[in-house]
Amino acid sequence: MKTKLALLSLSGLLLIGCGDETVDNTGKESEAASSSEVVENKKEDPKDEMLVTGGPLLEPGQYKNDEEFGRIELLKITSPGNENEIAPGLFLTLKDVKVLNFEDIPEENQEYAEAYYGFKDSQGYQLQFEYTVDNQNDYSIDNTVIEKIILSDGEQVTRDMYLDETFELEANSKASGQIGGIEVPTPDIDSATFYINPYDTENYEQIETTPVKVEF
Repeated sequence: MKTKLALLSLSGLLLIGCGDETVDNTGKESEAASSSEVVENKKEDPKDEMLVTGGPLLEPGQYKNDEEFGRIELLKITSPGNENEIAPGLFLTLKDVKVLNFEDIPEENQEYAEAYYGFKDSQGYQLQFEYTVDNQNDYSIDNTVIEKIILSDGEQVTRDMYLDETFELEANSKASGQIGGIEVPTPDIDSATFYINPYDTENYEQIETTPVKVEF
């Protein structure tokens, strides 16, 4: 079983703060809270309408200034929201899927960004997703996290880092609003196919599932 690892911050999520001449997305969409704080960049045009100072990034081109990870820009987003039965009684819903560009990562945080996100030096791309897994069976299921993703160019990326995601679901329970992310080699992604590889905790047999594909 994979070990759940808690990171200090999750980029691209809800921010606290506001600005009179910038965008405040607070309340427009609800995502998991982030411990990251907005850093006011004195060199930025205070009337930049793409600078988000509160709430999540919702439109391509919007960006935020993050204290730990520099400038984070939303390049692509899709919000399918439909519930998919990936196995009998097991459902996966993908709410928001985003492609993010991290750049100007402070030098003192680059080692951390490489260790936890796979970024090299001061820049990197991340595929971030919010999802819900619902177990409507009368038995518990383990390994219910999104484990691997195949991108539109055929590149497979496998996760080995998780942020407070639920690995086991009891009978008739669900885990909502989970946030996952993984470094990707390019932002030129037209689609992503998500895989969960669960097993029945009673007999430890693998449960065959159907992957879920989303398009940008």
